[in-house]
Amino acid sequence: DYRTFSIDPQGCRDIDDAFHFTRHENGNVEIGIHIANVARQTTFMDIHQYSSIYYRNGRQDNMLEDRYSFDNFSLVDGQKRLALSLIIKVIGGTIVSREFRESIVKNTALSYDEANEMNEMNGMNGMNGSKCRQSRELLEFSREYYNEPEMTAQNVVERFMILYNTSVAEKLFKCNPMETILRTHQGSIVGEQQETTSDAQLFSFLKRRLMEAAVYAIAPEDTRHKTLGLEFYTHATSPIRRYVDIINQHMIIASINPDYSWSRDSFKVDIDAINSFNKSLRKFYNHYKKLEIIHSGRLEEQREFDAYIVGIKGVKLELWIPALEITHKMNIVSPKLL
Repeated sequence: DYRTFSIDPQGCRDIDDAFHFTRHENGNVEIGIHIANVARQTTFMDIHQYSSIYYRNGRQDNMLEDRYSFDNFSLVDGQKRLALSLIIKVIGGTIVSREFRESIVKNTALSYDEANEMNEMNGMNGMNGSKCRQSRELLEFSREYYNEPEMTAQNVVERFMILYNTSVAEKLFKCNPMETILRTHQGSIVGEQQETTSDAQLFSFLKRRLMEAAVYAIAPEDTRHKTLGLEFYTHATSPIRRYVDIINQHMIIASINPDYSWSRDSFKVDIDAINSFNKSLRKFYNHYKKLEIIHSGRLEEQREFDAYIVGIKGVKLELWIPALEITHKMNIVSPKLL
């Protein structure tokens, strides 16, 4: 149905998302956000060990088997693949409709560098050149729509993934509020955090920290994701990498196709276990970085680093060390002295 382009890090093999962009003669715009349709090809899953992809030793341990993650489900370059698409229509700078549909896409995979290097794209010919023009036009449109002249291709992907996830959450909650998995966060809004610091590096860390503190919830009293400033939010853009996204895909397909049936009993959802796994995974990454630093010999060359105090609990400080990209907890004085 669609010829699309994706924008990912160089060498990415598990491509979850792709786009198409069309500007009509009357000035109206159509944007397609196409997500690998894993649900349509998955009838049963058992994730008793982990609920998402994770990384170690310079490799990734996929949630799904490698052949599915890298070949069957991935929107690989030049191959037709199933997708669950959100088609957005924009008239006069305003989104007037958002429609989900199942589709087939044939994708051209671009790296971040390729998507950002517009001058080189202008010189490209053939089908790849067409995708590069679409990429450039989407970037130009996004800069104007979001009023961010310095927006990069990475920023565009992030914005439209949030839009897709929000659209899924709103639709599912409207159809079935008691079974919809939402991504919620009741902490401070990012804008409030920014008032406490003029340091862009620290603000970026605090924003990421707030995002990571969000949790999955079913039928919560407060549905809001305050960090993003959204009433409804969920995860649905990385079904190759996250289990919750597959559940949401099944529910979206069922909402747009009355003939579609799937067994929820075949997809066990233990929200507490998934939240616990994600929290443990964040700790794992931080500890893993520390071990890498220790064994790299880097501390033999440099022993002093600038750090920010990002948490205080009793006599324990939590430090964030930007140069090492780690957080570390330490006591101001020995607890034995107290």
